[in-house]
Amino acid sequence: MFGKSKSSTVKFTIRNDSGTPMEVKIDDKVVTLAPGKPVDLSLPAGTRILANTATPNHATGSLIEEVSKEHAGATIVVR
Repeated sequence: MFGKSKSSTVKFTIRNDSGTPMEVKIDDKVVTLAPGKPVDLSLPAGTRILANTATPNHATGSLIEEVSKEHAGATIVVR
């Protein structure tokens, strides 16, 4: 989906458990996370995923995840 360099690409899943749809910003692209639906991503290490809409636990612009090779295969849960 998003890729720059295959050598440092990390594959993982992100799931929105907040109960309401949430937009996140990955680089310059906005992605909507439906509640409870996992989204598989493949992103370069170091990519920052930011909240693009406010939720009770995340202000707009707050950091959700900074992609790390240690998270390969993990499921990141956003609450």
